[in-house]
Amino acid sequence: MKRIIKRILAIITNWLEIPGELYLTDRYRYVKGVHVFPSRNIDMLTVDETVSMHNVLINLWAPVVIEEGANLAHNVVLLTGGHEMTDSGMQEKVVPRGGIHVRSGAWIGSNATILGGITIGVGSIVGAGSVVTKSIPDYEVWAGNPAVLIKSLRP
Repeated sequence: MKRIIKRILAIITNWLEIPGELYLTDRYRYVKGVHVFPSRNIDMLTVDETVSMHNVLINLWAPVVIEEGANLAHNVVLLTGGHEMTDSGMQEKVVPRGGIHVRSGAWIGSNATILGGITIGVGSIVGAGSVVTKSIPDYEVWAGNPAVLIKSLRP
């Protein structure tokens, strides 16, 4: 029953494009226009209540986990699905590309894109406008397109 209520609320919220804050449960926090699609997959999203997100787009075809204290700046995009290419062009069918795991204390800068199958390590930083194509270890700064190691923050 809880799952059905969450799905209904997500569908209504997406349809009405309601800005501002909406709390579906104490485990899910949507702030300042976080858009999740397809909304029917809302059960694959786990967001700690201490996460800060601003106008984030989550393409939810595989599980996404965002741990405590993570910060996702304006216009971050999390892409867990994609399309297959054939000889005749791109297929319309979406194919899951793997989940995304943003570990505790990680920071993702504005306009960054995180592709499926990626883990952003504990305390790591992703520079604004970066495209992350592979997992980032703990306590490292990555930036660029594709994102590359800039420096280590290890204590």
